[in-house]
Amino acid sequence: MPVRNAAPWFAAGLLVAWPSAPARAETPDSDPKAVQVADQVMKALGGTTYDKVALSFQNVGETPGDHYWIYVNRANHRIEKWDFVRQGDRPPPETWTWEGWEQHSAMWFPTAHRSGEMTLYTHAVATMPQAPAKAFSTP
Repeated sequence: MPVRNAAPWFAAGLLVAWPSAPARAETPDSDPKAVQVADQVMKALGGTTYDKVALSFQNVGETPGDHYWIYVNRANHRIEKWDFVRQGDRPPPETWTWEGWEQHSAMWFPTAHRSGEMTLYTHAVATMPQAPAKAFSTP
C-alpha cells in the first residue's frame, strides 16, 4: 500500500481497520452491549442521501474509546466516507473518503482514501475463490 504523507503507525492501522470497519460493528465474541450502533439516520450531503451509522465500542479491542461515523450511500450501498475521533482525541472528527471501488471476485474494495492533502492507495487487491479447509480448523 503506497502511502503519501502518512505516519507509519497510521498507515499500518488502516491495513486492518479500514477493510474490516463494517465487520467491527459486531462479532460473535463481542458483548452486544459493548457494541453500540447508535443511530442510522438519513443525511443529505451534496445531493447524495446517506445512512449515517455511528459506532462506538466499550471494552472491545485496543481502542475502546474510538468513535466512528460511517456514511453509506443509500443508492449504491457503499461506504463513501467516515469520520472518526480516536480514543483520547477531541472533536472535530477526522474525515476520510472511500473511493475508487473495484470488484474482485464477489467483493468490492475501495482503492483510495483521501483526507485533505493526504491520499492513501491500495493496489493489487487479490482474493481467493475459496479458503483452504484448514484455515477454519483448530490448531
